[in-house]
Amino acid sequence: MSETIHAQHEELIHNLRPDAKIIEPLGAGDINDVLLVDGTETFRFPKTDRDRSSLRYEVAVLRQLEDKLSLQIPSAIRLAEDASFGIFSYVPGRVLTSEQIMAFPEGSKQHLARKLANFMCEVAGSLSVEQIAPLRKKYIPWMTDDVAHYAKLALQPATTPHIELFKKYYEIFLKRISALNPQYFVFHNDIHFGNLIFDDDNELRGVIDFSDCGPETVYGDLRQLYRLGEDLVEEVIYNLDGRLGEIDLETVRLNAIVHEISVLMRPESQTPNPNHRAKLALTLLGQWLGPNWSEL
Repeated sequence: MSETIHAQHEELIHNLRPDAKIIEPLGAGDINDVLLVDGTETFRFPKTDRDRSSLRYEVAVLRQLEDKLSLQIPSAIRLAEDASFGIFSYVPGRVLTSEQIMAFPEGSKQHLARKLANFMCEVAGSLSVEQIAPLRKKYIPWMTDDVAHYAKLALQPATTPHIELFKKYYEIFLKRISALNPQYFVFHNDIHFGNLIFDDDNELRGVIDFSDCGPETVYGDLRQLYRLGEDLVEEVIYNLDGRLGEIDLETVRLNAIVHEISVLMRPESQTPNPNHRAKLALTLLGQWLGPNWSEL
Protein backbone atom coordinates (compact mmCIF):
# COMPACT_ATOMS: atom_id res chain seq x y z
CA MET A 1 0.00 0.00 0.00
CA SER A 2 1.26 3.45 -0.84
CA GLU A 3 1.99 5.84 2.01
CA THR A 4 -0.07 8.45 0.13
CA ILE A 5 -3.56 9.11 1.51
CA HIS A 6 -6.13 9.39 -1.25
CA ALA A 7 -8.01 12.68 -1.07
CA GLN A 8 -11.43 11.00 -1.39
CA HIS A 9 -10.63 8.69 1.52
CA GLU A 10 -9.56 11.59 3.71
CA GLU A 11 -12.69 13.54 2.76
CA LEU A 12 -14.95 10.62 3.65
CA ILE A 13 -13.25 10.19 7.03
CA HIS A 14 -13.66 13.88 7.86
CA ASN A 15 -17.34 13.71 6.85
CA LEU A 16 -17.92 10.75 9.17
CA ARG A 17 -15.47 11.82 11.90
CA PRO A 18 -15.40 15.65 11.77
CA ASP A 19 -13.28 15.81 14.93
CA ALA A 20 -10.58 13.48 13.57
CA LYS A 21 -7.11 14.93 14.13
CA ILE A 22 -4.63 12.30 12.96
CA ILE A 23 -5.11 10.18 9.84
CA GLU A 24 -2.21 7.95 8.88
CA PRO A 25 -1.58 4.94 6.60
CA LEU A 26 -1.43 1.65 8.48
CA GLY A 27 0.67 -1.24 7.26
CA ALA A 28 0.58 -2.62 3.74
CA GLY A 29 -2.43 -4.36 2.27
CA ASP A 30 -2.83 -6.20 -1.02
CA ILE A 31 -6.60 -5.77 -1.18
CA ASN A 32 -7.32 -2.71 0.99
CA ASP A 33 -6.01 0.77 1.64
CA VAL A 34 -6.01 0.99 5.45
CA LEU A 35 -5.99 4.23 7.43
CA LEU A 36 -5.68 4.65 11.19
CA VAL A 37 -7.79 7.46 12.63
CA ASP A 38 -6.78 9.01 15.96
CA GLY A 39 -5.24 5.72 17.04
CA THR A 40 -8.64 4.13 17.73
CA GLU A 41 -10.29 3.15 14.45
CA THR A 42 -9.19 1.76 11.11
CA PHE A 43 -10.91 2.66 7.86
CA ARG A 44 -10.45 0.07 5.13
CA PHE A 45 -11.04 0.84 1.47
CA PRO A 46 -11.21 -2.24 -0.83
CA LYS A 47 -9.44 -1.86 -4.17
CA THR A 48 -11.69 -4.02 -6.40
CA ASP A 49 -15.21 -5.45 -6.48
CA ARG A 50 -13.78 -8.81 -5.44
CA ASP A 51 -12.07 -7.13 -2.50
CA ARG A 52 -15.43 -5.64 -1.49
CA SER A 53 -16.88 -9.13 -1.33
CA SER A 54 -13.98 -10.18 0.89
CA LEU A 55 -14.68 -7.23 3.17
CA ARG A 56 -18.37 -8.20 3.46
CA TYR A 57 -17.31 -11.71 4.37
CA GLU A 58 -14.82 -10.60 7.01
CA VAL A 59 -17.38 -8.30 8.64
CA ALA A 60 -19.84 -11.21 8.84
CA VAL A 61 -17.17 -13.41 10.47
CA LEU A 62 -16.05 -10.76 12.96
CA ARG A 63 -19.62 -10.09 14.06
CA GLN A 64 -20.09 -13.80 14.80
CA LEU A 65 -16.83 -13.92 16.78
CA GLU A 66 -17.43 -10.77 18.82
CA ASP A 67 -16.91 -11.30 22.58
CA LYS A 68 -16.09 -14.99 22.07
CA LEU A 69 -12.27 -14.90 22.06
CA SER A 70 -9.76 -14.21 24.81
CA LEU A 71 -7.42 -12.32 22.47
CA GLN A 72 -8.41 -8.94 21.03
CA ILE A 73 -9.75 -8.89 17.50
CA PRO A 74 -11.13 -5.99 15.45
CA SER A 75 -14.78 -5.11 15.93
CA ALA A 76 -16.73 -4.27 12.80
CA ILE A 77 -18.22 -0.84 13.54
CA ARG A 78 -19.71 -0.01 10.16
CA LEU A 79 -19.80 -1.38 6.64
CA ALA A 80 -20.91 0.84 3.76
CA GLU A 81 -23.93 -0.50 1.89
CA ASP A 82 -21.84 -0.95 -1.23
CA ALA A 83 -18.87 -2.22 0.84
CA SER A 84 -16.73 0.65 -0.49
CA PHE A 85 -15.36 1.10 3.02
CA GLY A 86 -15.48 -0.50 6.43
CA ILE A 87 -14.76 0.91 9.87
CA PHE A 88 -13.16 -1.29 12.52
CA SER A 89 -11.84 -0.90 16.03
CA TYR A 90 -8.04 -0.74 16.16
CA VAL A 91 -6.18 -3.51 17.96
CA PRO A 92 -3.33 -1.63 19.67
CA GLY A 93 0.16 -3.04 19.85
CA ARG A 94 2.97 -3.90 17.49
CA VAL A 95 3.79 -6.49 14.87
CA LEU A 96 7.06 -8.35 15.42
CA THR A 97 9.20 -9.82 12.69
CA SER A 98 9.53 -13.57 12.39
CA GLU A 99 13.16 -13.21 13.50
CA GLN A 100 12.12 -11.41 16.67
CA ILE A 101 9.57 -14.08 17.54
CA MET A 102 11.98 -16.91 16.79
CA ALA A 103 14.48 -15.28 19.16
CA PHE A 104 12.06 -15.44 22.12
CA PRO A 105 13.46 -17.28 25.16
CA GLU A 106 12.11 -20.80 25.62
CA GLY A 107 9.68 -19.77 28.35
CA SER A 108 8.25 -16.96 26.21
CA LYS A 109 7.79 -19.34 23.28
CA GLN A 110 5.95 -21.81 25.51
CA HIS A 111 3.67 -19.01 26.72
CA LEU A 112 3.03 -17.87 23.15
CA ALA A 113 2.28 -21.45 22.07
CA ARG A 114 -0.35 -21.79 24.83
CA LYS A 115 -2.05 -18.60 23.67
CA LEU A 116 -1.98 -19.64 20.02
CA ALA A 117 -3.36 -23.10 20.78
CA ASN A 118 -6.12 -21.57 22.88
CA PHE A 119 -6.95 -19.09 20.11
CA MET A 120 -7.22 -21.86 17.52
CA CYS A 121 -9.55 -23.87 19.76
CA GLU A 122 -11.67 -20.82 20.58
CA VAL A 123 -12.20 -19.99 16.89
CA ALA A 124 -12.99 -23.63 16.09
CA GLY A 125 -15.39 -23.78 19.02
CA SER A 126 -17.12 -20.47 18.24
CA LEU A 127 -17.89 -21.03 14.57
CA SER A 128 -19.07 -24.20 12.90
CA VAL A 129 -18.35 -25.29 9.35
CA GLU A 130 -22.13 -25.30 8.80
CA GLN A 131 -22.30 -21.63 9.83
CA ILE A 132 -19.41 -20.44 7.71
CA ALA A 133 -19.78 -22.49 4.52
CA PRO A 134 -22.84 -20.53 3.25
CA LEU A 135 -21.07 -17.22 3.87
CA ARG A 136 -18.00 -18.39 1.97
CA LYS A 137 -20.18 -19.54 -0.92
CA LYS A 138 -22.05 -16.21 -0.97
CA TYR A 139 -19.14 -13.78 -0.66
CA ILE A 140 -15.87 -15.55 -1.54
CA PRO A 141 -16.72 -18.65 -3.60
CA TRP A 142 -13.20 -18.71 -5.07
CA MET A 143 -11.65 -19.59 -1.69
CA THR A 144 -10.79 -23.25 -1.10
CA ASP A 145 -8.95 -25.29 1.51
CA ASP A 146 -5.27 -26.20 1.07
CA VAL A 147 -5.82 -29.66 -0.43
CA ALA A 148 -8.30 -28.44 -3.06
CA HIS A 149 -6.04 -25.48 -3.91
CA TYR A 150 -3.01 -27.71 -4.38
CA ALA A 151 -5.00 -30.14 -6.55
CA LYS A 152 -5.79 -27.31 -8.99
CA LEU A 153 -2.18 -26.12 -9.02
CA ALA A 154 -0.94 -29.62 -9.82
CA LEU A 155 -2.83 -29.43 -13.15
CA GLN A 156 -0.90 -26.39 -14.35
CA PRO A 157 1.19 -26.70 -17.56
CA ALA A 158 4.64 -28.25 -17.48
CA THR A 159 6.10 -24.83 -18.28
CA THR A 160 4.95 -23.44 -14.90
CA PRO A 161 7.99 -22.56 -12.76
CA HIS A 162 8.79 -25.20 -10.12
CA ILE A 163 5.83 -27.37 -11.17
CA GLU A 164 7.75 -30.68 -10.97
CA LEU A 165 9.11 -29.92 -7.50
CA PHE A 166 5.63 -28.85 -6.44
CA LYS A 167 4.11 -32.13 -7.67
CA LYS A 168 6.78 -34.15 -5.90
CA TYR A 169 6.08 -32.66 -2.48
CA TYR A 170 2.34 -32.32 -3.08
CA GLU A 171 2.02 -36.05 -3.77
CA ILE A 172 3.92 -36.91 -0.59
CA PHE A 173 1.78 -34.47 1.42
CA LEU A 174 -1.46 -35.71 -0.13
CA LYS A 175 -0.65 -39.32 0.68
CA ARG A 176 0.06 -38.49 4.32
CA ILE A 177 -2.91 -36.20 4.92
CA SER A 178 -5.28 -38.61 3.17
CA ALA A 179 -4.16 -41.38 5.50
CA LEU A 180 -4.62 -39.12 8.53
CA ASN A 181 -8.06 -37.91 7.34
CA PRO A 182 -8.15 -34.94 9.77
CA GLN A 183 -11.43 -33.30 10.71
CA TYR A 184 -12.39 -29.91 9.32
CA PHE A 185 -13.01 -27.03 11.72
CA VAL A 186 -13.17 -23.27 11.23
CA PHE A 187 -9.73 -21.66 11.55
CA HIS A 188 -8.21 -18.21 11.09
CA ASN A 189 -6.20 -19.54 8.11
CA ASP A 190 -3.78 -16.60 7.94
CA ILE A 191 -2.15 -16.74 11.35
CA HIS A 192 1.33 -15.60 10.28
CA PHE A 193 3.52 -13.17 12.21
CA GLY A 194 2.14 -10.13 10.38
CA ASN A 195 -1.32 -10.71 11.88
CA LEU A 196 -0.15 -11.22 15.47
CA ILE A 197 -0.28 -8.16 17.72
CA PHE A 198 2.08 -7.95 20.71
CA ASP A 199 2.42 -5.46 23.56
CA ASP A 200 5.71 -3.85 24.64
CA ASP A 201 6.49 -6.90 26.82
CA ASN A 202 6.18 -9.26 23.81
CA GLU A 203 2.89 -10.63 25.14
CA LEU A 204 0.46 -11.70 22.43
CA ARG A 205 -2.58 -9.45 22.78
CA GLY A 206 -4.51 -9.72 19.55
CA VAL A 207 -4.99 -11.20 16.11
CA ILE A 208 -6.12 -9.32 13.00
CA ASP A 209 -7.22 -10.03 9.41
CA PHE A 210 -9.98 -12.64 9.38
CA SER A 211 -10.62 -12.45 5.63
CA ASP A 212 -9.36 -16.02 5.10
CA CYS A 213 -11.15 -17.49 8.12
CA GLY A 214 -13.05 -20.63 7.19
CA PRO A 215 -13.20 -24.43 7.00
CA GLU A 216 -9.80 -26.12 7.02
CA THR A 217 -7.89 -28.84 8.80
CA VAL A 218 -5.58 -27.98 11.68
CA TYR A 219 -2.69 -28.30 9.22
CA GLY A 220 -3.67 -24.96 7.65
CA ASP A 221 -2.97 -22.79 10.70
CA LEU A 222 0.02 -24.90 11.68
CA ARG A 223 1.75 -24.54 8.31
CA GLN A 224 1.45 -20.76 8.77
CA LEU A 225 3.06 -21.00 12.20
CA TYR A 226 5.78 -23.30 10.86
CA ARG A 227 7.45 -20.16 9.46
CA LEU A 228 8.16 -19.22 13.09
CA GLY A 229 10.08 -22.42 13.74
CA GLU A 230 9.38 -26.09 14.23
CA ASP A 231 9.98 -25.76 17.98
CA LEU A 232 7.05 -23.31 18.31
CA VAL A 233 4.79 -25.61 16.27
CA GLU A 234 5.74 -28.54 18.50
CA GLU A 235 4.73 -26.47 21.54
CA VAL A 236 1.42 -25.51 19.93
CA ILE A 237 0.69 -29.17 19.14
CA TYR A 238 1.52 -30.11 22.74
CA ASN A 239 -0.85 -27.44 24.06
CA LEU A 240 -3.63 -28.44 21.69
CA ASP A 241 -3.50 -31.79 23.47
CA GLY A 242 -5.64 -33.58 20.91
CA ARG A 243 -8.51 -31.08 21.10
CA LEU A 244 -8.42 -30.64 17.32
CA GLY A 245 -7.42 -34.22 16.58
CA GLU A 246 -4.10 -36.00 16.47
CA ILE A 247 -1.42 -34.05 14.62
CA ASP A 248 1.58 -35.30 12.65
CA LEU A 249 4.48 -32.82 12.65
CA GLU A 250 5.96 -34.11 9.38
CA THR A 251 2.64 -33.43 7.63
CA VAL A 252 2.75 -29.86 8.95
CA ARG A 253 6.26 -29.50 7.53
CA LEU A 254 5.23 -30.92 4.16
CA ASN A 255 2.24 -28.59 3.97
CA ALA A 256 4.49 -25.62 4.67
CA ILE A 257 6.93 -26.71 1.95
CA VAL A 258 4.19 -27.27 -0.64
CA HIS A 259 2.67 -23.89 0.13
CA GLU A 260 5.95 -22.00 -0.25
CA ILE A 261 6.69 -23.71 -3.57
CA SER A 262 3.18 -22.72 -4.70
CA VAL A 263 4.01 -19.09 -3.89
CA LEU A 264 6.95 -19.27 -6.31
CA MET A 265 4.64 -20.55 -9.06
CA ARG A 266 2.61 -17.32 -9.07
CA PRO A 267 3.13 -14.94 -12.03
CA GLU A 268 3.98 -12.06 -9.68
CA SER A 269 6.77 -14.16 -8.14
CA GLN A 270 8.82 -14.40 -11.32
CA THR A 271 12.08 -12.67 -12.09
CA PRO A 272 13.39 -10.09 -12.75
CA ASN A 273 11.28 -8.44 -10.04
CA PRO A 274 9.89 -11.06 -7.64
CA ASN A 275 7.70 -9.57 -4.93
CA HIS A 276 8.47 -9.61 -1.19
CA ARG A 277 6.38 -12.74 -0.67
CA ALA A 278 8.42 -14.65 -3.23
CA LYS A 279 11.63 -13.56 -1.53
CA LEU A 280 10.29 -14.89 1.79
CA ALA A 281 9.42 -18.22 0.13
CA LEU A 282 12.94 -18.51 -1.25
CA THR A 283 14.41 -17.86 2.20
CA LEU A 284 12.13 -20.39 3.92
CA LEU A 285 12.73 -23.15 1.40
CA GLY A 286 16.46 -22.60 1.74
CA GLN A 287 16.14 -23.00 5.51
CA TRP A 288 13.93 -26.10 5.34
CA LEU A 289 15.42 -27.94 2.35
CA GLY A 290 18.96 -26.57 2.07
CA PRO A 291 20.60 -24.16 -0.39
CA ASN A 292 20.17 -26.51 -3.37
CA TRP A 293 16.45 -27.11 -2.81
CA SER A 294 15.49 -26.18 -6.39
CA GLU A 295 17.62 -29.07 -7.70
CA LEU A 296 15.88 -31.74 -5.60
